[in-house]
Amino acid sequence: MKKKLASIALSTVMTGSMLLSPMVYAEQTNIDKITIQEDAQIYTQNQDKLEKNIIKFNKKNELGFLKGKLSSKLEKDMDGVIKFFEENKDIFKINNPKEEFELISKKTDNLGYTHIKLQQMYRGTPLYGRQYIVHFDDNGNIYVVNGLIDNEVYKKFPKKADRSANIGRKSAIEIAKNEVKAKKIMGEPEVKYCFYELNNEYIPVYEVSLGVLEPEMADWHIFIHAKTGEVVNKNNRLATVLVKGVGKGVLGDEKEINLDYRNGKYYMIDDSRNGVKIKTYDASDVPEIDFISKYFLPGDIMYDKDDVLDEEIYKSAVDAHKYAGYVYDYYKNNFGRNSIDDKGMDIISSVHYGNNLSNAFWNGEQMVYGDGDGKTSAPLTGALDIVGHEMTHGVTAYEAGLEYQGQSGALNESFSDVFGTLIEFEYQPEKADYLCGEDVWTPNIKGDALRDLQDPGSDKAYSKQPSYMKDYVNTTDDHGGVHINSGIPNKAAYLVINSIGPKKTGQIYYRALTTYLTNKSNFYDARLALLQSAEDIYGKDSKEYRAVENAFDSVGIK
Repeated sequence: MKKKLASIALSTVMTGSMLLSPMVYAEQTNIDKITIQEDAQIYTQNQDKLEKNIIKFNKKNELGFLKGKLSSKLEKDMDGVIKFFEENKDIFKINNPKEEFELISKKTDNLGYTHIKLQQMYRGTPLYGRQYIVHFDDNGNIYVVNGLIDNEVYKKFPKKADRSANIGRKSAIEIAKNEVKAKKIMGEPEVKYCFYELNNEYIPVYEVSLGVLEPEMADWHIFIHAKTGEVVNKNNRLATVLVKGVGKGVLGDEKEINLDYRNGKYYMIDDSRNGVKIKTYDASDVPEIDFISKYFLPGDIMYDKDDVLDEEIYKSAVDAHKYAGYVYDYYKNNFGRNSIDDKGMDIISSVHYGNNLSNAFWNGEQMVYGDGDGKTSAPLTGALDIVGHEMTHGVTAYEAGLEYQGQSGALNESFSDVFGTLIEFEYQPEKADYLCGEDVWTPNIKGDALRDLQDPGSDKAYSKQPSYMKDYVNTTDDHGGVHINSGIPNKAAYLVINSIGPKKTGQIYYRALTTYLTNKSNFYDARLALLQSAEDIYGKDSKEYRAVENAFDSVGIK
């Protein structure tokens, strides 16, 4: 029997929901397709059975987030992906899907769903920021596609190619160094060639990743026109959580930790987690520059002559060591994740960095902690939620890769705050709250913290943040306000946790981070990703789905 095809058309309302009504269909010999007609209603026809499906687009009506029964059963691999795009060329407007998509990753989750992340290409070259994810259910049906795809790509290239020579990678590196006034760099710069959209046209660029040590540490990504050498964009993606300061501090609480005894010494190496080693280093001999770098890290492995580490120098190391284990256990026990990269990488922490530095950061490979100055903060490792925050930056880097700029950067910060809080609820329930870093922040002042998820603008917070989109701060400072505007999704997360509890919130947020978000996701994309995750796990009519929906409605992300 021939299959019947019905048009699926789009009708957008302010809430992003769609109305449903039947439309005319025609005889077809191929599998069900998706077609879009402006200002029409939506449904699909599968053989003789009419099935209603909802297709959701992002607010600009780009192909950002589509859901419904989008395909018949397909192979859950690149062949199935290519077939889907071939069958739906009229929507996606991709002439040659096999050549224009490159596989980034493929993974199957605990529900049996398979998620294939793609990079959009043009003539063998990546289009920057254009990543798309195709999601298969356990039966091989595509139920969601999301991300950013450019279906007008061919219009954005000149008809006549520029045949002039490129400036070359070496020249691009020198231009990048001069642009950020780099006096000293770490390692070898990484250079990628891609097409970058500027003023509705694609231009060839070199993306130079430059780790800078002096005048201060930075992780610069500089986009340089491959023909002219002009710098078209740049951003510093070094993810930090606290402010600089001077001084030191002491916590003093007793903890049991795992050590490695060899040659008469007790080393701070915990090898009790299925081959993943937790290692803690002393960075006090690292050159005193504003920030440390991969070039000098991790420092010297910490050890003692006996198994009682009770001297002053060990206090921040004991916390880093213990809490790194808690964070590993949280991700392993709740989500089956095997370390930061989900491939069993060692977990490395360096303490005593800098001169009384009130800061902590993930540098792309490990965690680095300052000792604080005793006024601004005590040693940063004394707060479990800070350790959880920094390690989650690593998880984010290996999963969604949220770009540390603007709304995607604010989401990067927010997800770290959220998981830091959830980890505190799991391992310190007697003291858990919605304050970030309260255990070490301004130790001489009670009741304050670095940030407040429950009330981001409260007096308890070191820096007041907006809670609602109407108060969103447009700024070029702080990577586009990543530590400022993170208060808005933080407030939404608090409302979700308060409604359904930390356990279920963790499941929803982890699935969104590892399954649906991409490097350029914004606040609205996060709403869609979290709603879809809630639907996947608990169902669309569930309390959990409504909790996410109501939370994001409340803060104005809708």
